[in-house]
Amino acid sequence: MSGDLSGKVAIVTGGASGIGKASVELFVSEGAKVVIADIQLEAGEKLAAALGENVAFHHTDVTREAAVEALVGFAVERFGGLDVMFNNAGGGGIVDVPFVDRDFSQYEKVMALNLLGPMLGMKHAARHMMKRGGGSIINTCSTAGIFPGIGIPFYRAAKAGLLQVSKSLALELSPQGIRVNCITPGPVSTDTFGTKLGISAEKARQIDRLILDGLLAMQALKEPIRPADIAQGALYLASERSSRVTGHNLVISAGNGLGDPVNHAQELSAIIAAAMK
Repeated sequence: MSGDLSGKVAIVTGGASGIGKASVELFVSEGAKVVIADIQLEAGEKLAAALGENVAFHHTDVTREAAVEALVGFAVERFGGLDVMFNNAGGGGIVDVPFVDRDFSQYEKVMALNLLGPMLGMKHAARHMMKRGGGSIINTCSTAGIFPGIGIPFYRAAKAGLLQVSKSLALELSPQGIRVNCITPGPVSTDTFGTKLGISAEKARQIDRLILDGLLAMQALKEPIRPADIAQGALYLASERSSRVTGHNLVISAGNGLGDPVNHAQELSAIIAAAMK
């Protein structure tokens, strides 16, 4: 390892699993002290214990401002500062129904997690970073927020909004030496697509292969995107290697969106519908 984050303090929201977990592990291996922020209490505590004294867990609901403010305060008190804020927590982009049949009761929940949460993270991280003389803020967006597609309208709206806010804050915070960037994954393979559909674990395992094949059909590169791939991008944006990069959207999608998004999106929707039957 290169020690790219030696001496740095980072917060990773949604850090107990998936992209967040892979990023926590990579950041620690590169010399950072890391606070894992997540609502998954058991998983977060277990990961922190496994990674040692340079990692701490803070149980956090990123949709609550008081909780996010407390999270930043915890990181500063525990490790002496905050250099990197990775607003990674998010979700709500799998389960789907036709728009005309959609229950809008989920709108506020999806927007709060995917847009309000990162905005709160940026606000409270930036307050400390201003005093510290700078820092790096990274927000996890999604190709769903930059490419049109079928379904998940609330998620698409939230991620598109997060991209625009991030670019705007990159301008506003640049005089204080704070960089704001986005990392935009394509569909990431965690081998648990089916469980996100709200079905049994057994049936989920049966349809994971079908969904993965549908996702791969949308990519130019035919290898699954793994959480570790996104973590490498986050490391770049967190480190001094990207010291002249701000307002950027780093897309890691294996070429998703370069081909025929209309027909492939329809094919994927058909695969999911068939798998659910």
